[in-house]
Amino acid sequence: MADDRERTLEWVERVATFCGDAWGLAPITGRIRSAQRSIALLTDPGHR
Repeated sequence: MADDRERTLEWVERVATFCGDAWGLAPITGRIRSAQRSIALLTDPGHR
């Protein structure tokens, strides 16, 4: 399951990078990664 999450996150980052490059948008990939870590910490019972 974690592998699927990581692959999905990598795909989202590639799409965000492509969109940023194509349309001159501010990069958001770092924010995506940071948000993913925060969600993982909040939803992982091992971190409580």
